[in-house]
Amino acid sequence: MNRFLGYVFVAALSFTTPVLAEEMREVPVYFSAGADSAVLSDRIKGYDSVIYTIGAEAGQTIDIKLSTKHTATYFNLYGPGSGPGDQAIMNSQFTPELNHYTGTLPSSGTYKISVYMMRSAARRGEVANFDIRIGITGKTGAIVRGDYADGLQGGPDFWEVQTGDINDPLNLRAGRRSSGGSPRGRSCATWVVGWPRDSAGVRSRRPKGL
Repeated sequence: MNRFLGYVFVAALSFTTPVLAEEMREVPVYFSAGADSAVLSDRIKGYDSVIYTIGAEAGQTIDIKLSTKHTATYFNLYGPGSGPGDQAIMNSQFTPELNHYTGTLPSSGTYKISVYMMRSAARRGEVANFDIRIGITGKTGAIVRGDYADGLQGGPDFWEVQTGDINDPLNLRAGRRSSGGSPRGRSCATWVVGWPRDSAGVRSRRPKGL
């Protein structure tokens, strides 16, 4: 009897444990300036998975909703410093609303959201197309403000352009772009730069004091 119960327990685990992925693609999540959420579309096949990464602060609220017609595709949420193979904060298979989770984040750092397919479907090589909405709301702190210029996610503060030959002319024309709902709430000048092919390099850096 004990041996039989052991077999049942192992079988149950095989249906509820996510599989090891053949391919784990890591995708950083970016919000538009002034936005507090983003919707991403993707697909997985078989044992593949997609891991979405996003920086957030302790005490902020995260809202994740996975939409898919595939009935064996779910997501796990992992805290800073952890990921697939570690203990997850939650599994969307067991949330009150399937594949939808809203919760308060316990610590500051980079969170990972892993979208995967259950073993029974993965071994058949099934394909799941999906949309995932990821939102972060609440007061920001040093983690978010120290990394990004606009909102919770964004790009570099400005671009610095250097030519390979000081005699090459740069064609500059100035415009103005509104930063809209960004935390700084101000407009900034935008320079459109033209140069001969292969004669310039472009890199980004953050100015001191910003």
